[in-house]
Amino acid sequence: MSVAPDQGNSEVVRPATHPADPEQAAEQRTSGWQWWPLVAVCLVDLMLLGDVGLVTVALPKVQAEFHAQLSGLQWVTNIYSMALAAFLLTAGTAADRWGRKPLLLCGLGIFLLAQLGNGLAPSTGFLIGTRLLEGVAAALMFSVSLVVLSETYRGRTKGVAFGVWGALTGSSIALGPIVGGILVESAGWRWVFLIQLPVCLVTIAIVALGVPRTPPVGGRADWAGTVLFSIMLGLFVYTLVRGKDAGWTSAPTLAPAVATVVLFVIFVAVERRVREPMLDLSRFRIPAFSGAQVAAFTLGATHLALLMYLSLYLQGVLQYDALQAGMRLLPMNALTVLAALSTGRLVGRIGPRWPVAIGLALTGAGILLLRSVAPGSEWTTLLAGFVLIGFGGGMINPMLGALAMSVVTRRRAGMGSGISYTFRQLGIATGVAVNGAVFGAVINARLDEQLPGGSSHVADAVASGAIRPLLASVPEAEQPAVAAAAHSAFVAGLNGIFLVGGIVALVGAALVAVLVRPTNQQDGAPR
Repeated sequence: MSVAPDQGNSEVVRPATHPADPEQAAEQRTSGWQWWPLVAVCLVDLMLLGDVGLVTVALPKVQAEFHAQLSGLQWVTNIYSMALAAFLLTAGTAADRWGRKPLLLCGLGIFLLAQLGNGLAPSTGFLIGTRLLEGVAAALMFSVSLVVLSETYRGRTKGVAFGVWGALTGSSIALGPIVGGILVESAGWRWVFLIQLPVCLVTIAIVALGVPRTPPVGGRADWAGTVLFSIMLGLFVYTLVRGKDAGWTSAPTLAPAVATVVLFVIFVAVERRVREPMLDLSRFRIPAFSGAQVAAFTLGATHLALLMYLSLYLQGVLQYDALQAGMRLLPMNALTVLAALSTGRLVGRIGPRWPVAIGLALTGAGILLLRSVAPGSEWTTLLAGFVLIGFGGGMINPMLGALAMSVVTRRRAGMGSGISYTFRQLGIATGVAVNGAVFGAVINARLDEQLPGGSSHVADAVASGAIRPLLASVPEAEQPAVAAAAHSAFVAGLNGIFLVGGIVALVGAALVAVLVRPTNQQDGAPR
């Protein structure tokens, strides 16, 4: 008998000569050119993560062509996040039961159709519908990508694979606005979607020919849990989205919030009773499993959720265009790439506990350093914080992927990937909502001090970064006072969310250090 050596997977025991033996399978997978699966996963993440930045810079042109309302533009981005959060875990569990490669190909096919629909959309409503479809496709693709890396590579090659993947995760987010800015200005907003069609076709070919097919686990589908979880997560994200605009105590916010809580209670009751639950709740009794989700949530709620506000500051206050703003984020993202490549080589050699904890601590310290920005500051004021955030993010990404895979058995690898991405997405949604509330409250308070009796029409413009159009709308004699108040309020709001983000990252680092500790291999936790 031989036992699979990967951390947290010790309950998978098979005869050494069995064709499904992990070591034999790994050897079979790497008998050809061993990096095709890594290329496929990197292309998947390049499309999915880069898409966020691409869409962000395209929205103003979408608004101009369709004469869309602000609420419509918000739903172009929010509907994608809702669908992604709602279906990630469902997709991961489905991949375990029905096969990971077929589900990845299915997701790529749907993504191809969705991007074609996005690029040819005749109206805002149509675009929202195809973005919903894109979110479902993204859930299928995200839920499998980490599993492909974990199942394909062993030893030194596993460290290289996770290092490259972690580096690309950070660089894809950074390249999105830059590439998007070039496409929007040179070819039009539709090309931020259409440019992904050939990339998707190439990825489909690589997956079909170069990614090994792993046998599905099988078992009964937990339809009740699937439906409950998807609706519950969708309502939760909807509540966060609506709360900022409708008010946190308003009926449009409280109704879905209450429904989310009720569905959560029902979901837990159902999952504790079914024989093969989509989410094995007993895993949360394992400290390392809970620590992995804390790390994913913290990364989403801090580093990733702050990118939008940094972009607003660079474009709305410092008046850089989308391409110039993206270039000024490159120092942070270049360090993310370098640190991820270096840290990834350690995957399989050291446990993920301290790299993830230290990475979050560096991220928190870097976010707190960003609070040195003041009215009149140059973008270089952000550099010290960018260095720590970039290096911390680079340490986190490859190790977080390895951690997510190490705390589940191979049989539930899809669930492990799905729940990790779900917590990251929930972190982003929660971080954006909390940041929006803090940002708006600080801006309103500062404007009330500096423009008493005349700040109500200014606050929304300042919070959205539309300071230049705001100044153009006020009499010339009032512009200096309004400009000073607007810049002061925006920076105060920015420092407020930097304080919150820094504290959350440091708390997350401490929790990871406590929870992800050396323990018995039988409980699925890493050493």
